[in-house]
Formats: sequence, structure tokens, C-alpha cells
Amino acid sequence: MIDAQGGGLGKQIISLLKKENAGIEVTAVGSNSTATAAMLKAGADRAATGENSVCVCAAKADVIVGPIGIIIADLLTLTPDNVRDGRIVYTRRKTHRQYSVKIEPEAAAIIEHYRGTRLLLSWAERCADYRTFAAKTNKALGEIHTGLTTYWARHSWATIAASLDISEDTIALALGHASAHATTSIYIERSLRKVDEANRRVLDAVR
Repeated sequence: MIDAQGGGLGKQIISLLKKENAGIEVTAVGSNSTATAAMLKAGADRAATGENSVCVCAAKADVIVGPIGIIIADLLTLTPDNVRDGRIVYTRRKTHRQYSVKIEPEAAAIIEHYRGTRLLLSWAERCADYRTFAAKTNKALGEIHTGLTTYWARHSWATIAASLDISEDTIALALGHASAHATTSIYIERSLRKVDEANRRVLDAVR
């Protein structure tokens, strides 16, 4: 399990994995010591920290799971101005990197149904802060199935993409990671097209 920042996602997934299968062995790899410590606390059997550890462990992994989508903190601040030429273009608050996500018909229908005035989504206008929203949403999801959270919708994408033989580079780009190979601005348009096509294939696979 690879995670960064505070290790919150990795911690949650490891905890659920151990709960479902106590015999499973999990190696936690954090980009920093805080993330690594959080995953060890959740029950990881062994751990490593740092960029080199991430590269080594990723090469040996049987399955790499990662999230695609807009995190709640950014989702709740989107405005109609973030919609440009059929895409949502925004700057992530944590990393200050710009992202561009094609609005597929499924997403367009949801946006239209919940369209806001000041913000892109009406229910975002009623939220005090993203932590409160996340807590309430995850509580409601937990009533549907124990342990179900918003993360599950996000981290399943990479596994499905891999099962469809979508390249690791495209999956990495879709997850917001740097490509395994050097990438320059010349390839940005082509890379976005590949991510768009990959996302469409994943959506079709789960319909």
C-alpha cells in the first residue's frame, strides 16, 4: 500500500483489508514518515519510507490501487467557471497542480441535477466545510455497507483499469502521478486524450 501526505487513505484501506482477511500480508510504503506511521498503526506487517522505496515496491507489486477523481475538499469549491469546453479544470489545493477532467455524460447528468448558483453543485453551497460533509456522507454510506466510504468509489478505478490492460503510464497520469517516463508539455494533449479514453473504458466496464 503506497500513500503520501498523512496516510489517511492507506490507513483506512489497510484497516479494512485486515478486517476482511486477517492472514493477508500488507507492506506499507509512505512518501513520508507520517504516512508510514499511520499505515503501520492500521496493521501493516512491514513498512518503508521514501521515493526509492516507492519505486522498488511498485515494481514488485501484484496489484497497484489508486484513486481517480476530485477529492472532496476541491469538489466543494468548484464554481461554474471551472467548467471549460466540456471539462472541469481546477487547481488542487494541496499540491497547487492544475487538473483537467473530461465531463462524461454520467457526470454531466449529476451536475445538471444538482446544479448550483454560486458554486457548481447546489449541495456544496450548504456545506460548512469539507470535513463535515465527508463525515456525514461516510456515515450514510456506512449504513449501506459496513466500512463503505467515499474512498471506495475512487480507489477501485485503477484496479479496473489495470484489468482492462490500460497501460501503467496512463493509469499513473489518471491518478495525478508523474509518468513512469519523462513527459514534456508536447505530450500533455495526447496524455489527456489517453486518460479520457481510459476513463470511458472503465465507466463502460462497470455499467
